[in-house]
Amino acid sequence: MCKTTDIERRAELKAAFLEALNGTMGLVMAACDKVGVHRNTILSWRKADPEFDAAVTDVQERQVDYVENNLLRLIQDGDTSATIFYLKTKGKKRGYSEKATPEPESTVASDVAREFSAAANARMEAVKEQITNLLKDEGKYTAELTMQITLTARLMTRTQDLFEEMSSPGYQQVLVEYSREGNRRESVNPKEKLYMDYVRETQRALKALGMNTDSKERKSDGDDFGDFMRSMVEPTGDPSGKE
Repeated sequence: MCKTTDIERRAELKAAFLEALNGTMGLVMAACDKVGVHRNTILSWRKADPEFDAAVTDVQERQVDYVENNLLRLIQDGDTSATIFYLKTKGKKRGYSEKATPEPESTVASDVAREFSAAANARMEAVKEQITNLLKDEGKYTAELTMQITLTARLMTRTQDLFEEMSSPGYQQVLVEYSREGNRRESVNPKEKLYMDYVRETQRALKALGMNTDSKERKSDGDDFGDFMRSMVEPTGDPSGKE
């Protein structure tokens, strides 16, 4: 008996809420206050009762219809602001929007990106060829080293690219930032650490190719591979600036 009473009470509250929702033009909180039902209760009812949910949606849609009718009436009366608002919302697809329309990717930019990628691959292939030739000269080349040679060439090419980027006129070794209070804070450019990490990984990759079979740095006069490694991971030229 008590259960039936609860169901009837819930049905009465739902009906009262829908009536209040009509009176508030679809404003849920205002209708909740009138009926004395918590908003979360309404949400749970909508989830559990599709018919109730549809009724709430219908009231809210009628609210939108009412507002649209008033907006169109203003437009018919020559209200410029109403006309602009309508075009910005309903006429977006026709270009009536203040937001900048994304431009299609520039063909020129795409071509430049492709050329840059091709150039980077060409540099890497040249490095691979150099490594392969040096290994063959030292009698250490085998087909099994192909992947290691490729990875090493990528590391060496990236290391050189980073070095050239860090050598450009606009590069800042130390970054300066100011807090909201105006305090100055300096920090080392993260690319400095990234470059050194690449240098170390490049050196390890070269050693993994069999440059130092006894795991010690070779000191022979004819260490072509060692010279090649240093030429790729260290700045070229005399540190004093003399050629």
